[in-house]
Amino acid sequence: MREIDQDLWVDEAPQRYRGVEIGTRMTVIRLANDELILHNPVPLSASTRDSISALGSVRAVIAASLMHHMYVGPALNAYPEANFHFAPGLSEKRPDLPQGSALTDSPPDGWRGVLEQKVITGFSAANEVAFLHTPTRTLVLTDLAFHIGPGFPWFTRMVFRLLRLTARVGVAPDIRRDLQRHPQSKQEIAQVLSWEFDRVVLAHGAIVEAEAREALVQAFSFLGELPGPA
Repeated sequence: MREIDQDLWVDEAPQRYRGVEIGTRMTVIRLANDELILHNPVPLSASTRDSISALGSVRAVIAASLMHHMYVGPALNAYPEANFHFAPGLSEKRPDLPQGSALTDSPPDGWRGVLEQKVITGFSAANEVAFLHTPTRTLVLTDLAFHIGPGFPWFTRMVFRLLRLTARVGVAPDIRRDLQRHPQSKQEIAQVLSWEFDRVVLAHGAIVEAEAREALVQAFSFLGELPGPA
């Protein structure tokens, strides 16, 4: 794991999707009293678990997208005392997972004031929940956008170049189509862009550390005019 800001860490692991290496990333957020949130768990190696233990105790495990559930079961087994929160619909997709709470637009008491959240129902394939870590002004997304750069294998870069998504923040074509089919998408994305953030942590691709809001406004411009930089 590596620290990217105060009380904010990420851990990365290989991940293939349809034969293309896109990587995957878990975000670890520390709350008061050294309580931790694991957002979109990755495979938990012994060294990762040691790093997590050194930071505090796991209070919650979040599956923020219907597409990010592969490693949730092992994480909940590793931390049986943790609360499980998930994108709406995941309990129907994965009835084998432990019971938990579907996420809404209202943060639960456990992280109210630290994280803001918004369910993107217009992204119906995933019902992704976007999060804002307010203390560090960091937006945490899952599959809504990608940022594939030079650090990825040549085949990945070639595929994303064909999709016109190389070296910039972009939205995959199937996700664009999904968002465009649902009229509420523009309002939901606009609400996320209205948050105050300087950084974007994505599940797939490089973290955006500069001009993050401008990059997302451009990425979602296919929805029409959206809020610009604050």
